[in-house]
Amino acid sequence: MSFYLRALRHGLVRIVTLPRFSLPILLTLSLTLAAVITALAISSNTLFQALPDIKNEQELYQVESFWQLSEEFTIPAAGEEQFTALKTHYQHLGDWGYFLAKSTTFSLNDSEYAAISITASRQSDRILGLTLLLGDNSDTADEQDGVWISHSLWRNYFNSNLNVLTQSVQINEKYYQIRGVLSDFTSHKLGDQHASQQIWHFPPPQSTAKSKTNIQSSDTVVFIRTTLAPPKETELNQFMTDLTKGEMFGNVGMNTKINLYRDNLTSQHKNLILMLLAVFTGLLVIACCNLLNAIVAHYQMRQHEFIMSLSLGASRFKLFLHITLELLPLFVVSFVLGLLCAAWLIQALPIIFGADFALLHQVHLDTYTVLMSGLFIVLIAALFASICMKKLNLKHIGSALNSSGKGFNHQSGHGLQKSLFVIQLCLSSVILTAISMVGFNSYQLLYPTLGFNFDNTLLIKAQYPQFDSQASAEQKFAQAQQIRADLIFAIEAHDPSLKVLQGSAVPLNSTVRMYMTKDELTNRDFTYYSRDLAPDFFQSFDMKLVAGRTITEQEWQDKAKVTVINESLARLLAPNKTALDIIDTELNGSRIIGIAADVYEIINTKIGFPTSYQSYRSFVSQDFELVIQQAKGKFDIDALNTVLLAQNPLITQLHFETQNQTWLQSTAKRRTLFYFTLALALLTLGLTAVGMAGLATSITEQRRYELAIRMATGATRQRLLGLIVNNALGLLATGLTFGAVAAVLVYQQMHIRISSLPEFAWLPMLAIDLLLISIVLIAMILPAQRIISQAPMQALRQL
Repeated sequence: MSFYLRALRHGLVRIVTLPRFSLPILLTLSLTLAAVITALAISSNTLFQALPDIKNEQELYQVESFWQLSEEFTIPAAGEEQFTALKTHYQHLGDWGYFLAKSTTFSLNDSEYAAISITASRQSDRILGLTLLLGDNSDTADEQDGVWISHSLWRNYFNSNLNVLTQSVQINEKYYQIRGVLSDFTSHKLGDQHASQQIWHFPPPQSTAKSKTNIQSSDTVVFIRTTLAPPKETELNQFMTDLTKGEMFGNVGMNTKINLYRDNLTSQHKNLILMLLAVFTGLLVIACCNLLNAIVAHYQMRQHEFIMSLSLGASRFKLFLHITLELLPLFVVSFVLGLLCAAWLIQALPIIFGADFALLHQVHLDTYTVLMSGLFIVLIAALFASICMKKLNLKHIGSALNSSGKGFNHQSGHGLQKSLFVIQLCLSSVILTAISMVGFNSYQLLYPTLGFNFDNTLLIKAQYPQFDSQASAEQKFAQAQQIRADLIFAIEAHDPSLKVLQGSAVPLNSTVRMYMTKDELTNRDFTYYSRDLAPDFFQSFDMKLVAGRTITEQEWQDKAKVTVINESLARLLAPNKTALDIIDTELNGSRIIGIAADVYEIINTKIGFPTSYQSYRSFVSQDFELVIQQAKGKFDIDALNTVLLAQNPLITQLHFETQNQTWLQSTAKRRTLFYFTLALALLTLGLTAVGMAGLATSITEQRRYELAIRMATGATRQRLLGLIVNNALGLLATGLTFGAVAAVLVYQQMHIRISSLPEFAWLPMLAIDLLLISIVLIAMILPAQRIISQAPMQALRQL
């Protein structure tokens, strides 16, 4: 067997025969490699590779328009009406189109399946670059019952049957004839597992005449494909401003942007992806520092073996290849395990990031990612082998062979270990500081000060058929109140412990009315929310009134025009006045009778958005909302459903949701981000703790001979411990100083590029530094304590 095959065989056998050496390397390297490979796959597939289904993507631009109601609150304005106007005005520049993608379900053969519904302008498929595989093109779409399906849906549910054009699908209890099959369109922002299973609708085009502009869905995409220069943003902004004059938000500042479709698709998560790649790469460097220390120590123990090989004629390059080949099996197994873990992580990405992560469904382990990772493994093995060669004392062969080696291995490698220690400490400080900032901010968003109590509160939504069209407004109101009273009576008769509130408002509800008003002093428009108010609203949810009073029972019955405003709205209305000065003034025709404390708003996830509370009993709607509270226990939803349907069988679409469920749903993404950040912090801290503890222990063990001699010559234990602590403090001061400076500079640059990151805070950074100091001191003191607790001669004999 050749020299090189023996090296490979020894490296492979060592994985099993030396588990104390191989297992830590396998676990550490494979897990960190998995994280880096996953981040590399995400960045490669979403940021750098061409979009798979859009041809000539550099010619495709997206137009975004929105009203800037406040610094943080915007309303999208780009929709079908704006598309029609833009197409008419700028048709000489190129082809215009729009689409709106959203999740839906369809029924086939009495079974229901998930899919993506895409409503688009005619010829949008052609403009995007999709291929018609079967059937008619979108120009022939009729007004009602024609749909096109994607290739994936055709393959998965129709077995690629060429007779699919004779079949139909059922969506929302309506049947649609299948008119054609299009290639998959995956370059959109819905990143769930059903992203390629699509049903296309092509409604008839609207008239080119300007129609009333409504609030649009934020997911509506208006685009243009052009080989010419696209319209300038200032020109587009002026056009959109003129288009919406005289409408609901016509006097609010319009903001219009035009960018490449690819840039818009990935802009929201680009910085996050690059940050994850940088963090995982930093973790890999920390892991490599840990492994390098262990590998160098292992080969220093085998120094005599390599000196013998050198004395028998082996060259240094041959020894270098020998170490490299011994390391390769261990690193290759780690690489394979890393690929398997990365594949599992990629499958879990929709759970971690949610379904609105653009192009997430396209992420996979491509050839480029695998080759780059494999090349890295080979290079890191060669790098470790070269460092091991430098740390082996192969210059004085004769003296090395004649010596017993006692104490030699423990006295070498000081510079390398101290350098690795400082590098790890610096990197750990940077990574943990950034993660702790994000984690601390996520925790604050996940557990904010709400300003109200929503425990044991159930919101029931129901719909009643159309009221008599011949009835007057008063008759409709009386009928609605009677239906509501009957439902309340049925609920309270079913369970007297249930309390039905007078109003229909709950603190955690995204359904609000929005008003605009003008500040008479500054002539500035501002917006505010308005919620329903009843006499028992503030008391039922433990909300505080800071001034004035709430609506009385008589005012509520008489539909009096009175309102309670929160502190934020009060400051907007009268910035230089006290609360008492605002009470009894008017706001949009309603008299202000009280001021409530600011509370958390579920819509913009913050405390203190301007809000008013007033009664809406005079509004008649087919939709009913009942709010129920109970002292303790769980609501019996099935029983309540039965009671309500028995009371009024005409009621449809009953929906039950507790405020706890609403809170969990609204914070699901933040909770996932917090747990992901926490797991990342624990992984970083674990790698850092293991690495620094190992290095600190090695540095202390290297002074074992010195400590034993000092003990034999009469040094006290306190003095020896002080010596170890002083040595540790020097390394800590160096590492933490560089780490703190780097952490501040790096985080400031990250904050500039990623606006969603929280402001830098010293408290998390100080907590991280104290934790790192504790780990290092414990790791250095424990082995020193073990050495100095022995008798001096016993410690010397163990060397």
